[in-house]
Amino acid sequence: MKKISTFIIILIIALNINAQSGFSLSAFGGVNGSGVEIKDDVFKMQDYTGMKTGFSAGLKVQHDFKKPFLVELQSFYNKCGYSLTVPETNLMERIDFRNDFISVSLLLGYNFYLGENDNFSISPKVGVVPSFFVNTSAEFQGEKYDAKVDNKVDWRCVLELELAWKINSVMSIFVNVNGRDGWDIITYSNIANVVEGYEIPGIRQYVITGNAGVKIKLTNRDKEVYEF
Repeated sequence: MKKISTFIIILIIALNINAQSGFSLSAFGGVNGSGVEIKDDVFKMQDYTGMKTGFSAGLKVQHDFKKPFLVELQSFYNKCGYSLTVPETNLMERIDFRNDFISVSLLLGYNFYLGENDNFSISPKVGVVPSFFVNTSAEFQGEKYDAKVDNKVDWRCVLELELAWKINSVMSIFVNVNGRDGWDIITYSNIANVVEGYEIPGIRQYVITGNAGVKIKLTNRDKEVYEF
């Protein structure tokens, strides 16, 4: 609760800085690849992990509080997964995990404007992402099971690079690539019921995502002057 309260306070401060500046609203979607890092990997289980693909979709609000600086709030749904192989079985059985969660990220960034009338921009961003688990499952030997995640929230850091092209004074299209890596340890409490006598160690999940989307400007900044 303390972490969530701190996140909300930071967001309120960020969105109220120079409130007369420009806002934009975006819708986006894309594909992701997800894997895990094993904590305290004494049995070298990292060699038996694999990435799986998934998708994400969501909305974001961008606030150009002092051109070319920006703050951005994203809310999006993730469906991603990974695999772990049970190394001590004769058949080397694999468990496929799927984690569905809703993420709310806060990013700070910088717009590098190029071209006539700033028609093209390159924007590196950095931020934090709390993710709230919606559904988790594990598939083993052709059977699907509910996988109980002990964590209520998984906190991650994010790095993003976005390329945007202005279509007109109101609309832009963009693509971005981001990487999210957790610092919280995810644990499962019921995997021993799925694979008898087998315990999943604590993991950190990372996700690499590519998105495309459309941005609509809500307020006009075209007449503003650069401030440094």
